[in-house]
Amino acid sequence: MEAITIARASEDEAAACLALMPQAAGWPIELLVARRGAAIVGAAALRWRNEGRPAGFALWLHVIEPERRRGLGRLLLDAATDLALDDADGLWTPEAVTEGGPSASFLRACGFEAKRRDHHFEADVSAVLAEIGPPAERLRRRGQLPADLSLVPLSAPLVAPLAAIVARELESSPTAVASRLMSYIDHPESTRDRSRVAILNGEVEGAILWRAWEQVALVEAWTIQPRSRQGWLSALLMEDALQRGQAEGLERVRFHCHESVRATIALARRCGAVERERRVSFYRALNDETALVEA
Repeated sequence: MEAITIARASEDEAAACLALMPQAAGWPIELLVARRGAAIVGAAALRWRNEGRPAGFALWLHVIEPERRRGLGRLLLDAATDLALDDADGLWTPEAVTEGGPSASFLRACGFEAKRRDHHFEADVSAVLAEIGPPAERLRRRGQLPADLSLVPLSAPLVAPLAAIVARELESSPTAVASRLMSYIDHPESTRDRSRVAILNGEVEGAILWRAWEQVALVEAWTIQPRSRQGWLSALLMEDALQRGQAEGLERVRFHCHESVRATIALARRCGAVERERRVSFYRALNDETALVEA
């Protein structure tokens, strides 16, 4: 069997590498390609920008199925580490992975630590509305909602202030969040974006980022400014989203939250939501000299 070689990808190899890792396309990245002889068998991509807390580069890594569990993933990781060592404090997984899945096992074996754990729920739209609708209606009847509160569609002028709020909540980069929000605006039909932004006293106070996806109301983020976390604005945003989803014929809703957000976890329990999975973001400090355990 021919030996594995790993090197920086040439311009001619970049397209093949990105075909293995399409999520990395469009970012400022450095690509590594793994070959067995002439065949490309894996690739890695480093997003060349420090972001997150703690700061680090995002790392995508892919090994083709026949080559897995042979140490190639670890070789690509080592090569990416050598490449980033002088410029980054650590490496992040760019997307969260399923807790207990093979990717999580690989990352732990390679010295990554779980830094963020999110619960993902699915529930009936009507069941969630039954929980959050009555409190919101009581606020309206009592006239306790601010007169200058408005819920408006996502638009370009709102992206920068909203990205700062979402990035703080997700412990992410405002630049990365803003880029994603702009993609919703630039391609509204393909993303089926239905997001709503709360404006209070002329300022962005929060938002619910959601879209219609496979007959489900998919909530991607649901966040507000700390000063408005008494519960009423959060309930109004979710109510608005689910009423609009219901009008489109959507019967199910998926939403997620960090493990520390007890109010949302309690809401999921009250409305009989099913926990579909737990997803974890991993980080590895590049100055960590702890010996790696065997995969």
